[in-house]
Parts: sequence; C-alpha cells; structure tokens
Amino acid sequence: MWFFNQKRADQVAQSIGQLIHTLSAGRENHGPTGPERLLRELATLLSEDTIIGQRVVKLLMATSTKAKFLVSLATAPDHSSHRLTFDGRGVYSGFSLACFLPPRTVMIDLHPSAVGQHARLLYAACKAMPKWSNAETFAGIAEIMAVAPAAGAA
Repeated sequence: MWFFNQKRADQVAQSIGQLIHTLSAGRENHGPTGPERLLRELATLLSEDTIIGQRVVKLLMATSTKAKFLVSLATAPDHSSHRLTFDGRGVYSGFSLACFLPPRTVMIDLHPSAVGQHARLLYAACKAMPKWSNAETFAGIAEIMAVAPAAGAA
C-alpha cells in the first residue's frame, strides 16, 4: 500500500510542478493576465477578493483523480508579480506550497498538527524535486524551504 501512496504523491508533485511551469509560460507568452485566465479554465472558481491591494482568486483544483487543492493566485495591482499557493485538502491536509511566477524560491510548509501519511509523502516528493518538471524554467529556484520536521518522521 505504501508504494501506491508514494506513486500517487509523486504524480501529484509532478502535476503541481507542471502547473507552475504552464502558468509561468502563460505569463511570458500571454501577458500578466495569462496565469489567472488559465487557472479559471482548469479549476472551479470559489472566490475573488482584493486583499491589501492585491487581487486574489481562490479556486478548487484537482491535480489527480483523488487529490484536490485549494489554489490561490494573488496578483499585484500593477500585474508585475503573481504569487501562487497550493493548500492540501482531504488526505493532503496540512500540506502547503507557495511560489512566485516565474518561480524563484518555492516554499513548502507542512503543518505537523494536521498531517497524515499522504501529506508527508507529498511533502517528501516535492522536496526531492528541486528541478521540478522543466530544468530551464526552474533553474531559478534557489532553495526549497521547509518549516516542519523531516518528512520521514512519524
């Protein structure tokens, strides 16, 4: 059973990496509104708001047949930057990943109080993928930061 959970976590991590790559390419190819437009096509819109001057769009997105994430895209007022956040739901509850588009530093957070085995496996899979899905696009990732105990603990 562990093998299948690990394989699923690897697939979800690949999907997240590919989405980050696609949104970054959309920003480069279609301008500053590209990432939001693409996300709206791929996910279910939950809310739109303005927080501290930034436009924030929250969506529910499936990264595999059994994994859904709350995805937030915050856009600066002048469209100069985008911040993308994935928050795990269900078995991935407690997992969080955030990065700017195009990505510079990817921050992965694992909330120990609400974490199960699936979230820990996803955390480990994402942490093991510093190059993500496209080495050229993600060469700018300086580090992966984790605010939690090691994924193998507990």
